[in-house]
Amino acid sequence: MPKHSTQHGALTAYFGPLGLNDTMSPATRLGVALGRSIGSKEMADRDALAIAVGGSLEKRGLVTISKDSAAQAQLIIVVTTRASEPPPPSEELTAHVQFDVGLTTRAGVVLAGPNSEEIQGTDVLAARSDPTAVDSLSTVDVADLSSGVTTVVLAGKERLLGRPSQHYGALAKADAPLPELPVR
Repeated sequence: MPKHSTQHGALTAYFGPLGLNDTMSPATRLGVALGRSIGSKEMADRDALAIAVGGSLEKRGLVTISKDSAAQAQLIIVVTTRASEPPPPSEELTAHVQFDVGLTTRAGVVLAGPNSEEIQGTDVLAARSDPTAVDSLSTVDVADLSSGVTTVVLAGKERLLGRPSQHYGALAKADAPLPELPVR
């Protein structure tokens, strides 16, 4: 996660318009801001605020936003990394989850992890263990398998349909291996 002062400077002018406050973690504020810049629960183009917030984040080197489309995303898929040795500090995992939860204020979010071999010390397990994340975003723990990629797409479809968050895969705290078919 970026340094707090860099991120805070990028967002200072947008606290009111984005509903940010000092009780939010820096990671949550960044997630909310990026979500506002690129996401929308309904089909919409990026408006002046979305463009300005994205520009401010880009100017400070916090994100890179493609200029290829004016449309905002209704679904955001966050692809995480494999479990590592040693595992990342719990504070880092918490920040990742807070960022992901911040994104959910504007779009459906699926957190996909290539974790078919191990889930301990990953963003996916951290999200499944967080009381806010577990109810606000969906997770897939086997995104490194072809069946997992399909599961990510199906979980995304559920989020677009406004269905509750679900947690899919084969490892700890998964609700089911995949969504109930067909997803309509």
